[in-house]
Amino acid sequence: MSRDDLFGHYRRHYVPENATLVVVGAVETDEVLKRAEAHFGRIPAASPPAQARVVEPHQRGERRVLIEREGTTAYLKCAWHAPSATDPEFYAMLVLDAGLTGAKGVNLWTSFRGAPPQRRARLYTALVERGLASSVSGSLLPTRDPFLYNVSLTATDGVSLTSLEEAAIAELERVRRDGLSEEEVGRAKRQLRARMVFENDSITNVAHQLGYFETVVGPGYFDELAAKVEQVTAAEVADAAAKRLASDLRTIGSFRPLGARS
Repeated sequence: MSRDDLFGHYRRHYVPENATLVVVGAVETDEVLKRAEAHFGRIPAASPPAQARVVEPHQRGERRVLIEREGTTAYLKCAWHAPSATDPEFYAMLVLDAGLTGAKGVNLWTSFRGAPPQRRARLYTALVERGLASSVSGSLLPTRDPFLYNVSLTATDGVSLTSLEEAAIAELERVRRDGLSEEEVGRAKRQLRARMVFENDSITNVAHQLGYFETVVGPGYFDELAAKVEQVTAAEVADAAAKRLASDLRTIGSFRPLGARS
C-alpha cells in the first residue's frame, strides 16, 4: 500500500457528506452552528463514496479452522451468520445472546469492557459452572449489513477442545430445538434494559450512541431500540435460534497449543 493509496482513501471517504457531527449537552444552538461553520465550513463538498452492496452467498455446510502453535490455553469460537441492525430479527438475536452469554448492550465503546451478568446465562451454567470452560462470551454487533454472531470459549486447563465443543454444541442444540423459557427471556430483556440505561450514563456515551446509529443505520433507530427489544417474545427468540444456530450455517474455529489434548 502506497502513500497515494492511503491519501486517495482519505480523500474519498473523509468528506462532509460522509460525516456525522454530534453535539450533546447544554448548548446554545446558534452558537454551535456558528462554531461548526467556522471549523468545518471551509472543507469543500464532495460526493459521498459509493456503498458496496455485496450479498454473501448462502453457506452450505459447517466450516472449520484449526490453529496449532505454541501457547498455554486452548480456545474455541463458534460463529453464525447474523442479521443486520435493521432486520426485525436482530432484536430477538440480542435477547437470545443475553440469555446464552449475558447482556452486553449495544455501545461499542463500553459493551465488552466489563463482564456481563452471567450467573444464570445458559452457556455459563452449562460450561463454566461444570468446569469445562474458564470463560464464555458472546458478540452481536449492530451493523448496516448482515455480519456475525459468535460465541467464544476458553477451555479450562486439562479439558480437551473436543469435550468442550461437544458440551457447547449440545447446549446450543437444546436452545435451537426448544428456545429459551419465558423466565429466561424476561430476565434477558431486563438485563438488556439495564445495560442500555448504563450505556447512556454520560454525555460522551450519549453522543457516541447517537452518532454511531445515525451514521450506520439512520435517524430514529436509536430512539426506538429499547422499545423494540422490550417487544421481543419468547416465540420470536425460539424462531431466531432455530433459524440462525443451524449446524450447516456455523463456523467453528479452534486454537490448540502444541502438545495439548485434542
